[in-house]
Amino acid sequence: MLLAVVLAASAVVMTAGVSAPAAWAGPNPVHPDNRPSTIPGATNGALGSHELLQVAPNCVAYHRAAPSLIAMIAAARRDGVRLVPAECYRDYAGQVAARDSWCRRGACHMAAVPGTSNHGWGKAVDFSDSQGASLTFNSPAYAWLKGHAGWFGWNHPGVMEPTGPVPEAWHWEWVGDGGRMYPGLNFGYGNGIGLPVGGNPAGRLDSAGTASMNGWTGTARVAGWVVDPNTTNSVDVHLYVDGNIAGAMRANKPREDVAQLLAGYDASPHGFDGEIPALYGRREICAYGINMGPGRNTLLNCIVAPVGQHPIGSIDSAEAGTGIRLRGWALDADSTGVIDIHAYVNGRFAGVATANRSRPDVDTVFPRNGTNHGFDFIVPAVDGIQSVCLYGINVGPGGNSFIGCKNVTTSRHPFGFLDSVRSAPGGLSVHGWAIDPDTTDPIEVHTYIDGRFAGATVATESRPDVGAAVPGYGPNHGYSATYPAPPGLRTVCTYGINVGAGSTALLQCRTAVI
Repeated sequence: MLLAVVLAASAVVMTAGVSAPAAWAGPNPVHPDNRPSTIPGATNGALGSHELLQVAPNCVAYHRAAPSLIAMIAAARRDGVRLVPAECYRDYAGQVAARDSWCRRGACHMAAVPGTSNHGWGKAVDFSDSQGASLTFNSPAYAWLKGHAGWFGWNHPGVMEPTGPVPEAWHWEWVGDGGRMYPGLNFGYGNGIGLPVGGNPAGRLDSAGTASMNGWTGTARVAGWVVDPNTTNSVDVHLYVDGNIAGAMRANKPREDVAQLLAGYDASPHGFDGEIPALYGRREICAYGINMGPGRNTLLNCIVAPVGQHPIGSIDSAEAGTGIRLRGWALDADSTGVIDIHAYVNGRFAGVATANRSRPDVDTVFPRNGTNHGFDFIVPAVDGIQSVCLYGINVGPGGNSFIGCKNVTTSRHPFGFLDSVRSAPGGLSVHGWAIDPDTTDPIEVHTYIDGRFAGATVATESRPDVGAAVPGYGPNHGYSATYPAPPGLRTVCTYGINVGAGSTALLQCRTAVI
């Protein structure tokens, strides 16, 4: 996995003026008397944070020197040599303290006069070994540096050699930009990435996507890396889904790319890779690096990722009419567009529709999957009990998926209800509703009392409850009428008079006492 260049604006990659051999070894191409150049427009010991990069917890370097220093540390590690930068940039106050310390030991010459140190340009580094002790001239690290450092643009000054006036095995300087005593050649092989100065965690959420699904709930797999500039230890990362905390994990998994490009922090691994709970749909997943020491928790970045690969949806209603009217919604987590729905009746393909109607309620639950995921269409059907099943047609990864089935009793005959039969002066009154699936117009209703025709009426009265229960036909399908009948127990039946296909149908029968 390649390290995302999230910190690219902060790092400068050196371009070698000569080609480095495969092992970065051989005679030192840098003259031992060369020394770092000053930085135009800057003051020694007073560099701004924009001119510096964090290389290790105890090392801040000039931003042009940092990439090659990191690359050199990584190369040494590959050869089994551990280079630990104990100190790099030293501000003016630090130079005063260093000079005073050496002078108290009667060796003022071991520290530069404050304001003149090459540490003050962020172009010098003091190395220690893995136990924290300063390098010695007989240490493997010093021998490795003598054979390799020049190819990275780093030099051990002649005055600091064992026979020089200031013998310091640990002190190395960057002259990769040409230096000032023997200019003309640029050396340096550097592709490391330093961290911005400030102490806040840095890193990246590299990927997020589906891990598992169980209906609408599932998990998302997240992977990335995070480093806190204040420590080489692994730190925590917190994950949020749509603004809500979803989990935390320790960034302690190996990431060789991070170890190479942030070599000053490779004492511990800094990768994370795990699962967090997430609902189906396109979800915004954000990672936060959890701070240790100075600084604050930091948003690394966010990814809008699909959780779930197969379409989902719902059949909200299935109503019998001239066919079967199907209404509901469907979407695919991989898409912000609309998808198709395929319908099957009794196992046979019956039609296709596009889920492209407005459904604000669905948009609220799946805010990053676009809009208009509703469907409302009619498929043909014969009389009888019909099993209607819908499938969402997949977009992107995944496959077509089953949305659901509903059983519907279909008929071309009138249907309705006899709500009540009441005693009335000289007879009885009937009340109910009736619809013929072949028309939205009112139809006739015939009433029979004790098996004899009593009269006819037209179902034209407003019945909002019927209109809500059977949408698409309107509310004006109620009927009421009064018919003469002798006293006693009577049986009353109403019939819907057929229009179009089908035949006249019994609505219902009731008994009443007059």
